Amino acid sequence: MRNESHKTKLAILSDHVDMWRQRAGSRETVALQIVDAHKAWGGDKLPRLEFDMSGDAFTAAKNAADRIFRWLDDRSKDTNLMPANVERSILAAMPVDIRLSYLNEWLGTVDVSVRVRAGMEQDALSPQQIVQTIVHANHRTESSAADLLDGIDPGELPRLHISLINDISVKKTLVSAVESAMRVTGEVPVGMEGLGT
Repeated sequence: MRNESHKTKLAILSDHVDMWRQRAGSRETVALQIVDAHKAWGGDKLPRLEFDMSGDAFTAAKNAADRIFRWLDDRSKDTNLMPANVERSILAAMPVDIRLSYLNEWLGTVDVSVRVRAGMEQDALSPQQIVQTIVHANHRTESSAADLLDGIDPGELPRLHISLINDISVKKTLVSAVESAMRVTGEVPVGMEGLGT
């Protein structure tokens, strides 16, 4: 039997939403992105899953953030947790690298890993997002590898495996995004010269 931390799925999701919040700068920014994704797939038409965004924009964003982050809190309470359909909205709004990290951590507990589908329409990445994504992926992998230096303890190799898979997937996604951007600017990715791309 593995001697690993048994975080709940909700706790794993909450940790990744918090990572996203740190990157975005505020809970309200994250909440507004989630609400937009929620409305885009029709989640606001489900009973008790609508967000009241009327009135003052700041207050509406704060109320949405309070509600979402209250749903994600399974550490200080065990009631009023997140409705299942809200996860779809969170994942749809979440940056690809954080979404991939969340899914790999959650599914890694049952020895499953995920990657971004080839040919998937890529999010437009800013230079700041590219740097943050690379630094985050590298840090997580380096940290997991460094844990092995004092001897391999139970759970450390699976964590390193998940980190490596996540790192590779994130960087493949970035390669695709950079190649797409190069095509827009008329530059040809290395190795594709003369292929009419």
